[in-house]
Formats: sequence, C-alpha cells, structure tokens
Amino acid sequence: MDSEVRETLGLRVRIERIKRRLKQSELAALVGVSQADVSQLELDKKLVSARRQRILSALGIEEAGNAQ
Repeated sequence: MDSEVRETLGLRVRIERIKRRLKQSELAALVGVSQADVSQLELDKKLVSARRQRILSALGIEEAGNAQ
C-alpha cells in the first residue's frame, strides 16, 4: 500500500521546530505566544492571524497563500 503523507502547514511548523531542537514552550516564549498557540498551529487548528504569523516568521515559513 502506497500512502502519501500530505504536508500541512502544521506539519511544516512541527518539522522546522524539531530541526531547531525547540520545545513548543521554547518557541512560544521566543515569539511571545502561548505553548497552546504553537500546539494549535501544529494541529492545523484555527489561530489568530497575528499569532500564527509570529510563529511562522520565527521559523522562516511562508503560508502558501501569502507567496508574492
């Protein structure tokens, strides 16, 4: 069985955070959001745009819809 893993924004955030050897709480403290915010983003749950952008910017990730 050949199953393809779909790389969501949340998965990209998790992978990049782990590459940088950061815990969710450490990333949250760096960008001024809660650990729960980081968790919600990694789970592809809704998150206030400003908080989401702070996390993404810290990890150098652009949302697909925001590419210019």
